[in-house]
Amino acid sequence: MTEKFHLNSVQLLFHKDILLKIGIFAIGFILILVQNWISLSLILCPLILFGFSLFFQILFHNATITELKDSVILYSPFGEVKKISDIVLIFSYVELILVFFMGYDSLIHPQLIDNYFLLFLTPTIFLYEFGFFLVLNKSLNTAKIEISLNNKENNHIDKSSEDNGFFLSFIKFNRFKTLSLLNITSFVVILALTLSLSYLSFLGLIPGLYFYHPGTGLEGSQPVVISFMLYIGIIFHPIFSGWIFYQIYKEIVNFSEESIERTTKNLPEDVKKKVLFNLSIYRS
Repeated sequence: MTEKFHLNSVQLLFHKDILLKIGIFAIGFILILVQNWISLSLILCPLILFGFSLFFQILFHNATITELKDSVILYSPFGEVKKISDIVLIFSYVELILVFFMGYDSLIHPQLIDNYFLLFLTPTIFLYEFGFFLVLNKSLNTAKIEISLNNKENNHIDKSSEDNGFFLSFIKFNRFKTLSLLNITSFVVILALTLSLSYLSFLGLIPGLYFYHPGTGLEGSQPVVISFMLYIGIIFHPIFSGWIFYQIYKEIVNFSEESIERTTKNLPEDVKKKVLFNLSIYRS
């Protein structure tokens, strides 16, 4: 029966490791909410990052729970999901800290936050966008489906006649180059536009949108002015990253029968049958 290999995200949400990470994030997020933020855009940064981390954490634990005994297939269509999850998780926690101290400082020194708002905004936006850049780069470099043999099985293989090693599927060079270029270009362009236009709006050189921090109105503190690009950047990166992850997944899982035959042609018959069986489970 193959249904036991299907993802059960509801059950996995109650995994103790996931519950611990949710609990830590929830405490930090509640501390931010009680500061009474009116403009919610910056609060979305840690929340979106943590959502991505949670998704990959569920994928990792699902793969661990449903891993086939003595499997000869390393099935990683998204790459090293544990490392990807950890990277995004760290960035989400850092974002929580930055947003919390921004709100705290605006309440303690509301008259000063108007002048030093950019000192908080710059690292918050940079780390948010850099986090997405890093995880996409990690996924592009580690996504693959690979045959992994033990020493005994390896001893029966003629290494000199291998073709493409034991990689059943990986991102081809041209595709890798295109997606990598899109990743780095979107990161540099959106970051440059967001920060430069936010600086110009803050200085009053171009029109912008009012941003209300928790200290707005205290001791005569006024809302700061930021660029609309801030909102575009916050929305753009999760959508763009989701699209890139989909392209990576599609590239990895859509491999041909010829690829299977070419990769397994030098394997012993019993190992080849094991590979085909494992693949039938993963692809079901």
